[in-house]
Amino acid sequence: MKINTDKQHRDVYATTVDQDVALRIIAERVAEKVGVSLDGTGVTWRAWVSTRDTSTGILHDIKVEIIDDHTLKPVAG
Repeated sequence: MKINTDKQHRDVYATTVDQDVALRIIAERVAEKVGVSLDGTGVTWRAWVSTRDTSTGILHDIKVEIIDDHTLKPVAG
């Protein structure tokens, strides 16, 4: 029996991210796309995992809702 070996020099990085941290990172990305800071005045947000059953299996989606309440912002002038 002949066995071929292919050695590669590489680094593998792995980690586990807490769900709340992961949801915050995703929400920050969405906020960045719409030009809002999650920590801004009048801004509230929530993110959650949504599961749905499809004909090809169960899918997990991340849903993000960001509310930028302009009535809570200081009036310029």
